[in-house]
Amino acid sequence: MRILLSPMSAMARTAGPFSRVKALALACEKAGMEVALCAAQDNNYTAISHVREYPLDVPMPLGLPPILAVHTYPLAEKLGIMGHKTVHSFEEVLHLTGTTDYSYLEKSVQQERFAIRDFKPDIVYSEFSLPAAIAAQAESVPLACTRSYPASVAFASSPQYAQGVNRLLQELKLPPVTSCLELLDRAALRVVPSIRKLEPVEGAQVLFTGPFEHKAIPAFPHTVHEGCIVIYMGTGTISAKKLIRVVTEAFESSEDAPEVFLACDGVLPFSKGKIYVAPHFDFAALLPKATAFINHGGQNSIMAGLRNGVPQLICPGRIFERRYNAKSVSENGAGITLELPQFTANGVRTAVKHLTTDRCYRTAAATLGDELATLGGSRAVVSHLLGLTSC
Repeated sequence: MRILLSPMSAMARTAGPFSRVKALALACEKAGMEVALCAAQDNNYTAISHVREYPLDVPMPLGLPPILAVHTYPLAEKLGIMGHKTVHSFEEVLHLTGTTDYSYLEKSVQQERFAIRDFKPDIVYSEFSLPAAIAAQAESVPLACTRSYPASVAFASSPQYAQGVNRLLQELKLPPVTSCLELLDRAALRVVPSIRKLEPVEGAQVLFTGPFEHKAIPAFPHTVHEGCIVIYMGTGTISAKKLIRVVTEAFESSEDAPEVFLACDGVLPFSKGKIYVAPHFDFAALLPKATAFINHGGQNSIMAGLRNGVPQLICPGRIFERRYNAKSVSENGAGITLELPQFTANGVRTAVKHLTTDRCYRTAAATLGDELATLGGSRAVVSHLLGLTSC
């Protein structure tokens, strides 16, 4: 069986889609499948050994000319401007990244179609990739897609951004859409790396898998003690400067302060007392010993915390998906949501104390983690795909 994998591309750092594609590629190879990748070499890209690659362009934010986008976007991200933008739907994300721009779609769909014709896959797997979904339909190849409830039409959509998509669909003689997100729901299989209790995606072609497995980053060089705090806030919510300042003020002065591991993109590693800061840490090694996980509400982070039964303090900012995830975890008793104005040293310290002293949070997180552990992750996807192509 041959599978063509295509992750969502963006200039922004959004590690989730590519990390899931990488995990799925390794699981497919292990099952004896032939794997190819059609992906842009954006800020989230890393090479996957032994996998054939086809090039894909990076969309320019808002469809801006490249000369403008490559200079203005990094500056806006560094200054924290992105954290002040309220994002209402995944369709708006696709618009902001430039994915729904007609010129980009036309070229990227051509690139995807070339990959399909050259590689001849039995199935195309779209990790939130619109070009892959359109190309698979145009080439009459079965499509599988990663889905999430907050990225569905049922949760929120912004149909005003479908104009470029419908122009291309008309040229390809494909059915039009009201919302761009409908393209991903035309798949023969929709994969949800979560559980129905957290993300109620409906439909017969839905497979709940729990989180995909990820390759571990080299572990921290010294022994990590029980009761540590792990922090990862992604990008676009709180600047690195503010994050480090708040975390240091919250935990540095306390005599009984726990070890704190803060993963923060774009910084040089350093430590201050029991606070360790680096671009990356091996969460697989840290989370089993953590008493609390402070994060931004990204799906991968939420799943990693729950899979290890760790209560979470979530500061989702103004991003629709992160706000949904924070609400879902909080309503299930496994965490606390912290709004941006509350993200102060005292606010963080007080919330963490509440999380770690009330055992109900850990019990609820462990219950959800046990359910996630039964679903199989990327291995379940491979098994289901093999079943689809054998029919």
